[in-house]
Amino acid sequence: MEIPEHGEEKAKTTKQDQHERRYAMSMRGEIISDEYQKMVWVRDKDGKEYVCYLKDLKDPDELSEEEKKQCLDSSEVLGPNW
Repeated sequence: MEIPEHGEEKAKTTKQDQHERRYAMSMRGEIISDEYQKMVWVRDKDGKEYVCYLKDLKDPDELSEEEKKQCLDSSEVLGPNW
């Protein structure tokens, strides 16, 4: 059995870790992109903007109070002056 030089094993692990992190980040990007494409930005009758999954809305032009509960108020993330 060959004993690796000091640091050689660590270098291999570091390269493998870097590869795995890049792959994980790539996968996260794809997942985020897929989820983003399922969302819509809608305004309620008062003009307040919400981010919702399209599947949660009956009609994106008519946002009900019940549907708002399934959505994210964009001002909570972006601030009220966005």
